Amino acid sequence: MDTTRGQETQAHGMDPPPRDRRFEPQVPSRAKRSVTYGVLLGFGALIAGLVIARGLVGYSVSEDGGTFVQDFSSHLMFTRGVLLEGLPGEVGASAYSVETHVRFMSDWTQGATEAVLPFGYSPTMLWLLLPLALVSLPAAYLIWSLLGATAAGSIVLNDRVNWIPGLAFFLTPVAITAIALGQTAVLGTAGVFFLATRTLTDPINQNRLGRGVVLAGILWALGAKPPLAVTGATAMLALGAVGPVVQAVGFTLLGAAVLTPWLGSGWLSDYWALMGTYDRVGA
Repeated sequence: MDTTRGQETQAHGMDPPPRDRRFEPQVPSRAKRSVTYGVLLGFGALIAGLVIARGLVGYSVSEDGGTFVQDFSSHLMFTRGVLLEGLPGEVGASAYSVETHVRFMSDWTQGATEAVLPFGYSPTMLWLLLPLALVSLPAAYLIWSLLGATAAGSIVLNDRVNWIPGLAFFLTPVAITAIALGQTAVLGTAGVFFLATRTLTDPINQNRLGRGVVLAGILWALGAKPPLAVTGATAMLALGAVGPVVQAVGFTLLGAAVLTPWLGSGWLSDYWALMGTYDRVGA
């Protein structure tokens, strides 16, 4: 047996890096997939249907003058206003300014409320919501809810998660509230979970173009909430998955640059100010 070639290959580092098989994904059974997605999609559709039927998509004004504004509806209408209707309007205005938020809410609710729900997301969120801004508000909310249910299923079916408790978690009052309000919690959790499991499985090979683009896309989407993206990117860099992080940063910068004409020239400073006083902004 010629061992010289094998020794030479090892000496030059040609052997593939070892894989940590503790995190290797296992394919769940068909029955398990059917039950999981059936329960979660059915549950998500039920909640969304009840919210739509009760007129809670958008905003509503109670008899005592109180106003309810659904998170998802406000953010989607803000996206529609900025990208499709030119929300800032005035020269030098910024989509992230307090004045723009006040005018948007006043126009949307026809003056029914003075309360303003800030759009506290980065410009990446505008890209994510743009396809949904092209359909009706109830339809967009239903699609968003089903996307969240599908993402939840991907977590529950991971072999690192205990199936029954995992499924039960997404049926709790906390999850119900997040779905009813159309919040990003479920999708954000699924994104972080995906990055963690894929990076831990084989961090070095995640730098390969095919796999790296997928991870970069997820990390870019998480950039809608910068703290999530920074946390994920830091962990990925520590594990050696540098390529996807660099790509995600590039996607983010390019996306923000393209949207600047719609956001207004002063959007960055206004966004920074909004983030620093998110819970204390008054107008």
